[in-house]
Amino acid sequence: MTALLEQVTLCLLTVGVVLSQNVSPNVRATGGVFTCPQENGHYDYPGNCTRYYSCSLGVATLIDCTAQLIYNPQSGFCDWPHQVQNPGCAGRDAPLSADSNQICRNNPGNPSEAFHVAHPQLCNAFYTCSSAFLFPACTFCGEGLFFSLETGACIDYTPFGQDPTAACQTRQYVQHQDKVNRQMDCWPFPNTPNPYKPILDAIKSGNFQRPVTVSQPRTG
Repeated sequence: MTALLEQVTLCLLTVGVVLSQNVSPNVRATGGVFTCPQENGHYDYPGNCTRYYSCSLGVATLIDCTAQLIYNPQSGFCDWPHQVQNPGCAGRDAPLSADSNQICRNNPGNPSEAFHVAHPQLCNAFYTCSSAFLFPACTFCGEGLFFSLETGACIDYTPFGQDPTAACQTRQYVQHQDKVNRQMDCWPFPNTPNPYKPILDAIKSGNFQRPVTVSQPRTG
């Protein structure tokens, strides 16, 4: 289950990075600083594992991994640090490790298994943690459910009343139609920029456009 959660979240983060390329400087030309060894492929950025070079037709592009991920030379893409076989990597320590440890510090069960933590302000949202890694962004419960602090799971709020106010108490219940925007806006680290915010701002302003091509060349 933990491996499945990691793969699903990694896919979501990768999609978020690709979508954000239309509205943020996550990807940028190198201006001739890096010479591609081959026309197509991905290559290490010396001294910083949170970056890598992507070469297409001999043109190099510098790519920053999204928060908590580092470049995996085996796959040619950004990955979770504990899955990268590169112990000497200078960028191995995720920049959000201290913050994520605060959110993921109370594991109620097996340390090797993923667990859920309630969102501090949103009644029907939660975070997924595993081995002190936080998998952003938050996840929302299904319609008619809220995240119970007692059970650590999404449960029906109707036994508490016909609306979620009684069950949520001081936390806010996000309506179903608002979940997409709020999911991008529920970044848990106040001192670190939200990587999803440019996408959210573009959607709100009506300027969001999906990329025509999202694939990147693989090495090998």
